[in-house]
Amino acid sequence: MRFPMLIAATAVLAANALGADMTGEHATAAAPPVAVAKLDAGTMRRLRIACERHAAGLRQLRRLPRLTRTPDRLHALRSAVSSLRGAWSAVSAGGAAPLVSLRRRIAPDFVRALDDQAGILLRRGSLPQAGNLIHEALAVVPEDARTLALAREVRAAGNVGLGVRVTTARSFASGPSAGRHVNTPDLRAAARR
Repeated sequence: MRFPMLIAATAVLAANALGADMTGEHATAAAPPVAVAKLDAGTMRRLRIACERHAAGLRQLRRLPRLTRTPDRLHALRSAVSSLRGAWSAVSAGGAAPLVSLRRRIAPDFVRALDDQAGILLRRGSLPQAGNLIHEALAVVPEDARTLALAREVRAAGNVGLGVRVTTARSFASGPSAGRHVNTPDLRAAARR
C-alpha cells in the first residue's frame, strides 16, 4: 500500500522542516518525531504540499544566476513565485509546530522571489504590478528592508506621474491618432533615475 509510505515520507519532510538531522545514522530511524506522529491527515497533506512546492520554488531560484536575459529571469521568477505562493498558502493556515517552522523557512525565499520580480518590473516600468508584488511581500514580512526600499522607489516613481496613462476624448476619436495614449511618459528612463 502507498499510504504508509506517504506518511513516512511526509514525516521525514516534516522532520527536515523542524530542523532535525536526517542523515547518516538518524536516517534509519523508523519512528517519526513525536510532534509529527501526532499530526492529523490534513496537516500532513498540507505539510507535504508545502515541502514539494517550496522545493520547486527553490529550484527556480537556483536557476537565476545562470540566466542573463531579463525575460528569462522574469519567467523563472514568475514560476518560483507561483510555487512559493502555493507553499505559503499551504502553511499559512495552521498552528502546528511543523507548519510554523516551515512557514519561517518559506518566508525569506518567498519575499526574495517577490522582491526580485518587483525589481525587474519596476525597471521595466510596470509600476502597478510591482506595487502588487511589494504589498504581497510586506504582508509576509512587514519589516523587510529590501521590500521597503522597493516600496519607496515605486511610491517615488508614482509621485512624478510614472505609470499613469492620460487619455482624452480626442485620443479615441477617429483619425491618425485613434486609440493612442496621450502624455505617456518614458517609463524605463524615469525608473532608472
